[in-house]
Amino acid sequence: MIVEQRLDKLVFVILVQLLDALIIPTDNPFDN
Repeated sequence: MIVEQRLDKLVFVILVQLLDALIIPTDNPFDN
């Protein structure tokens, strides 16, 4: 389903942002 694909993509983006925040706690480009 399209909705499931959107959720999967959203979760992936969130995980990437969280991992990047953990690896680089300062000057995080995803931190708005």
